[in-house]
Amino acid sequence: SELFVHMSKSYNDFSTGRTDKWKTIIQYEQKNIFYIFGNGPEFDRVILERKDLQKNGNDAANSILYLYLCGGFFSLLIVFIFGLYQIYLFHYALKRLGEKKDFYFSISLKIFIFIALRSFFENSYAYWGIDQILFALSAIYWNANLNTKFSKMT
Repeated sequence: SELFVHMSKSYNDFSTGRTDKWKTIIQYEQKNIFYIFGNGPEFDRVILERKDLQKNGNDAANSILYLYLCGGFFSLLIVFIFGLYQIYLFHYALKRLGEKKDFYFSISLKIFIFIALRSFFENSYAYWGIDQILFALSAIYWNANLNTKFSKMT
């Protein structure tokens, strides 16, 4: 009960500063060329170091905002196309594979989905680290597995 009262007083305490970081990044004025191609790696840290947000870290805490700042709309477009393709494959896999049980396929798919959803609240796979390695490996495995199974079906 006491925790709920504290959280309800300040949404920022509950979100560990994410909402303030997101507001700062969205309000950042940049040159037109940077809208398209971005500002380069780890630019979120440059913006957030200038503000009084250091107590909560200096990362974007959102993969979409991080990709927008660092790679511009061009990188967002690439990730959006990749995401749509993965959703298509996921839908196709559910529709075509039915009840066939494959433990490794299932685990790789769950890891992929978890990291993709986690990217809305963390930099996750957008930044170099274990998330990116797991994300790429699970995507490679389940995409290759789908291609193999679909080629056998036809």
